[in-house]
Amino acid sequence: MAFASEFEYEDELKLLDWEYEGPFNWKTREWFQLRTNEAGGLEARVSGFGWRADRPILKERPKGDVLKARQEAVYRICREIERRATAGSCVKVIVNGFADPVSESRDAKTISENRANAFFGRLWERLLYAGVADKVRRDVGGQGAEGLWRGDTPLEKMLNRRVKVFAFRTGCGK
Repeated sequence: MAFASEFEYEDELKLLDWEYEGPFNWKTREWFQLRTNEAGGLEARVSGFGWRADRPILKERPKGDVLKARQEAVYRICREIERRATAGSCVKVIVNGFADPVSESRDAKTISENRANAFFGRLWERLLYAGVADKVRRDVGGQGAEGLWRGDTPLEKMLNRRVKVFAFRTGCGK
């Protein structure tokens, strides 16, 4: 009797669905949040985009450490994607943009799509440099105006202007 190697059945493996152990508070006053799950998935929120813009704008208040947090977000998200892009495994990266429902509601779909595309562009540059871009499958889109906060203050408006990034292992099939 011959024993089969675990690699012979690799194509029959099913990927785990995204499961969370419990609620996660995305409604914090942090510019960047990241979490992972046991199945190896990643979810991140990056806030602080300028009004009707696809990047932070320095003259807007509150200034805080928005640019520093955004650089840290790109670095940490890419590092997590690189860890998941192993031999025989690719990574699906989904980036969704969001607009502030108070100040950007008229063109929310376009604004949110521009944010998602611009942020994915920043990730893509770093992934190309790291040599794992060929293992990334992407899905980018705008979600329109959906607020975490009421949007009464400049800080709340900037927190509502955000992208969410999801990344998880997937097959590399064409």
